[in-house]
Order: sequence, then structure tokens, then C-alpha cells
Amino acid sequence: MNRANLEVPFNRPDVDEADIARVVATLRSGWITTGPVVREFETALKRYLAVSRVVCLNSATAGMELVLRALGIGPGDEVITTVYTYAATANVVRHSGARLVLVDTAPGSFLIDPQAAAAALTPRTKALMPVDFAGLPADCTHLRAAADACRADFVPSNAFQEATGRPVILLDAAHAFGSLYAGERVARDADFSVYSFHAVKNLTTAEGGAVAWRGLTGEGSEVELEAEFERRLRLLALHGQSKDALAKMSAGSWEYDIEISGYKHNMTDMQAALAIGQLERYAAQLARRREICRRYEEGLPEPVFVHPFVGVGEDLPSFHIYPLRLRGFDETRRNALIASLAARGIAANVHFKPLPLFTAFRDEFDIKNYPNAWETYSSEVTLPLYPALTDEQVEHVIRSLRTIVGLD
Repeated sequence: MNRANLEVPFNRPDVDEADIARVVATLRSGWITTGPVVREFETALKRYLAVSRVVCLNSATAGMELVLRALGIGPGDEVITTVYTYAATANVVRHSGARLVLVDTAPGSFLIDPQAAAAALTPRTKALMPVDFAGLPADCTHLRAAADACRADFVPSNAFQEATGRPVILLDAAHAFGSLYAGERVARDADFSVYSFHAVKNLTTAEGGAVAWRGLTGEGSEVELEAEFERRLRLLALHGQSKDALAKMSAGSWEYDIEISGYKHNMTDMQAALAIGQLERYAAQLARRREICRRYEEGLPEPVFVHPFVGVGEDLPSFHIYPLRLRGFDETRRNALIASLAARGIAANVHFKPLPLFTAFRDEFDIKNYPNAWETYSSEVTLPLYPALTDEQVEHVIRSLRTIVGLD
């Protein structure tokens, strides 16, 4: 195989001719903004995720922020999340006006430390925002137990907060579409799960996201309250407008109200059309991702490499990215390794720089207070992982890594 065929991009979206045809048909339909295809996609997502409520939006970021706003979380409140995440998770807290509280990861883990999160809870805490990193499930069970222990001190500020009676578990599941948690596709102990359909995600609408939930107080939660929360999200996503564009365009139905001052976060039919076919073949795509991960595990020996998906038990991650750690590596050696991979035509990445390393956060947070996150970050390199990777490309990555670290 020649060098050109061995070039390994970091990511490539899974878009086939049927997806393209579906988007073209939407363009020709005369309806391209939020309309019947978005509703079709929401229905398909509810069926796939086995939930009662789904609202599609233009990003996962919008989903997290609108849930916080619909819950009435804002100035005077606190929201706890992990230091090891993309900036979006933290930014939405700041946008809401609530105080951002960052906690460390568990030792040797990419995931939030439930004990650290529990220790950070105060009477002002209104939400815990764990992150399913790489599709690995955060420990929502212990976080839910910690939140439940706060019921006596919890002071709700609206009917939605009163329904939960404790800090909400708002799961950043941007990496985790298709992950299984104890056999279920949505973590039972999370109140809301927010998914991303960004261009590099397993299932893509180019840009997009969705909020999914079963009920504010569990399966038996009040129907009227659930309907009102969904309505609130949809209002917030469309400038507080009481009718979406499709409803307004019905004959004689132009009249509408602006009920609240909302935002502009709706998904378009073009975006939804791109993803519907991907969802139909998603099981096969996950199987291919799993096979690539198995090849990495077999080709890169554990004494040198620490693999992300070994020993996950009954949980099945979505295999969104492959965050490999190298024993004994520091930030300098890791960066040199990435440069060596690039010289061999392999694009690698790092997920993530802990938030205190960024200008926007370092004035408030010090990385020295998050030693577990720092240690994990310093030795992590993210390998290419997507269904279009060929077996030859995967072997090229493995051989290159083995050579660079001196195994071959």
C-alpha cells in the first residue's frame, strides 16, 4: 500500500449517498427550517433512546444551557461539573449566571470524582453536570445519591425545581449517543441527558443536539408538568415564540405571541434529514467502532499503554474517541509523540486540556488543585476512531506507535 493510502485523518463523518439524497429531497421539498423532518427525527430518537421526551436543538451546548434556564437556575445558585471537559460544559453555567464549581476527576480516570462532587455540594447547589467522556459513563448513581442527601436543605425557586426536590443531574452526554448504562441507552439516574450531533460525533447533523428525559420525578411524573417543561424548552429555543414556523405557515394561522425573551437554538429540517439514515444503520457503525478499539487493544500492549474501554463491565460505551494513555509519559513526551505520528501521516489529538489551562478559566481556577486531571491529561493521546478507518490504516497507527515508543 502506498503512502497516500496510509494517510490517516483524525475523523471522517459517516455520510453516504442515501443521506445526501435525503438532504437534497428536503431542499426540494420547499421546507428547510424546523418542520416535519425535525419532528420525525425527534420521534426516532425517542424510540431509540426509550424516553418520553426529546427536543432537538442546534447544539448540545444549547441543550445544556436551555435546561438550566428552564429550571430557573441562575445568579445565587451553584452548578458542579468536572474540570476534565470541553469548555461548553462550563460556559453554559457561566451564561446562566450561576457560580461554576469545578471538581477533579477520580484517580486514574477521565470521569468526575463522585466523592469530590459530593464534598462540593452546598445549599446553593442546583445542578450536578457529569460528563460521559468518550462514551464512558459517568457515575450518575452515586451523584444521584449525593443529590438526594441534600433534599432537606434544598430550596426550589420554581415548580420544576420543586418537582425534583434536590439538585438536578444534568448529564453532558455529548460523547455518549448509543452508550449503554446497565442495559439502558439513557442513564436512569440522570434527570436529563444532552447529546451532540456535531460534525465529529458518531451520529451527525453537521451541527446539532438533543435533550432527552423520562420525567422530572421519574417514570410517574406529572404529565402536565412534563408537557410544560418541554414547552418551555421549545419557547426558549425560538425567541419565546408560541408557534414554530411550520405552525405559523398553516392557512390562517399567522397569529402568534412572544411569551418570554428566548434565544435562537432550533434545529433545521436539513440537519435532521442528514441524521435519520445514520440512525437506521447506527448499530453497524457502533460495531465497527468496537472492532477498531479491539484492534488497538490487541496491538498496543497494556504494560506500556492504558486503554480506555477495558473492564467497563455491563456498560457499553459509544466508542466515540480513543483516549489512549502512555505510562510514564509527561506532557512534553506526549506532544513529541503526536508530532512523530504526524510525520507518519497520522493525525492524533488530545482530549481534553483541563479547563484551568485555558485563559478564560485560569484566573478563577488553578490546575494544581486538580492533580488527577493533570496527570491524565499529560499522558493522553487520542487516536483516530471512526467507521471509515480501514484495517490497513488501523495497523499503520499501531505499527507507528509501537515503533515510536521503542517496542519494535
